[in-house]
Amino acid sequence: MTGSLRIGILPTIAPYPVPDFIHHFRGAHPHVNLSIDEKENASLVRELRFGNIDIAISTLPEDREGILEIPVYIEKFVAYFSSECSHAQKIIASGSLPAEHMWILKEGHCVPNGSMNFCKNKDIGNHIYEAGSIETLVRIVDRNGGYTIIPELHIPFLSENQKDNVVHLNVNPPAQRCISILIKDDFIRERAVNAVLETLKSIIPDYMMEERLKKHKIKLR
Repeated sequence: MTGSLRIGILPTIAPYPVPDFIHHFRGAHPHVNLSIDEKENASLVRELRFGNIDIAISTLPEDREGILEIPVYIEKFVAYFSSECSHAQKIIASGSLPAEHMWILKEGHCVPNGSMNFCKNKDIGNHIYEAGSIETLVRIVDRNGGYTIIPELHIPFLSENQKDNVVHLNVNPPAQRCISILIKDDFIRERAVNAVLETLKSIIPDYMMEERLKKHKIKLR
């Protein structure tokens, strides 16, 4: 495979797969000119439609006319709370999330069910500062107290002491997000899409992956 491949990715996803993705992809496809850019969801869709990127790795956007979604893996959210708020651990674990103590991420807390869709409901959470990265959000919680919701793949980035402040949420439906490959519905570079998929499969834990993609390649036509 040769030529160029331009990938856009959501900033709240990028820290986890991108470093290994670059390493594995360039090793497997040394003749491809790879470029990766972080953009918010609306920008990713716009860049896809304009042809400025070939593939997006993101959650499913609201405006998806002309966009083909290929679900790749499911990532759960967990609660991260300040060590000063350890008394709230059981309350948070039960799924009762006290809004006044919650810090919000600018984009990324979009979970496809009403009770957890924090990015839509501005009445939920602390909006003094809407963080643009998970790392900033964790540091805000450590310094100011309260708690937040972080993706499961961020846990390995925490220190051992910080990992003690992680609580898995007992909510139904589960707090999770589907990470997908997004392309224009007339995109024909099947080998490129499968190259991205195979690289993600080598990075993302197997239990997160969509079952049908573990055994089958993507067929565009």
